[in-house]
Amino acid sequence: MMLTPAAAVHRSQVLRMIEPELRMAEWAEDIFSVLRVQLDDQSKPLPDDILLSMVLLISLEKSSPSTFGANIPWQKHLNLTRSLVDKRVRSMRAKDEKDEELSFIFSWFSYLDAMGQVSLSPPIEDITPQTGPFDLLHRIAVDDEEEVDCVMGFTTCCGQLLVELASQIRTCSGPEGPDGATMQAALDLESRFKESMTKPVKVCRHVRKHKVDMRSLTEMDAANQAFHWAGIVYLRRRILRKGSGDEEVQDGVQRIWECIQHVKRARKLMEASWRDDKPWYSLIQDEYLG
Repeated sequence: MMLTPAAAVHRSQVLRMIEPELRMAEWAEDIFSVLRVQLDDQSKPLPDDILLSMVLLISLEKSSPSTFGANIPWQKHLNLTRSLVDKRVRSMRAKDEKDEELSFIFSWFSYLDAMGQVSLSPPIEDITPQTGPFDLLHRIAVDDEEEVDCVMGFTTCCGQLLVELASQIRTCSGPEGPDGATMQAALDLESRFKESMTKPVKVCRHVRKHKVDMRSLTEMDAANQAFHWAGIVYLRRRILRKGSGDEEVQDGVQRIWECIQHVKRARKLMEASWRDDKPWYSLIQDEYLG
């Protein structure tokens, strides 16, 4: 249902063209009417395709705000979808259902939720900040917090730390500097980011079904560490209020750059895309893009 407008937005962005707003508005009439009926009907379980449509809607609103002309911020879509995902997880647990079919949706939403919470500053009126979307992953079959999720590109533990980072940023968003307790909490969180990076990389259950070569493991570990260092840099800038030229901030940026150098195949793919002015998906072969 959402694939057609998603494809139209993506194609417009790749080709650097204006999005087809009138056509998108026509599609939106059918999309939102179906979603409204499904969401209002509390007597039936939420179909998986509707849940996927809501996740796609968040992705669209983040990459292209007000795509459908509804002027509804992506943060509200995120809050609504979070409640729907939570409801779906509770339904699965009550019926002791397997989660294999929905694991992709859960991982995709958890990524959007974590990145959205880190981005949600200052808070928007009437939108209540959440504190832990990754508890959803605990309530479905997550074997190990140190697994690198093949959709998110980082571990569940890293996701939890990023969400905690977002919560700390919201508590000190005013113009005054952080007090002693806030600084100590930030330093403790930085230590946990660093500790998490020392854990050996583990692949998720989807990838374990197939043989994983050492190069792919190296790239997965590098991508995971890059997210950790990004969290540390963000912490130093937003909470500890260090300048962009600060030695510790620059050290974190350098670490991210070093991690990116290890993701060679995906990096070369993107460089080729920029150099030849071709969309990356027309050039992709077997690169890891986590």
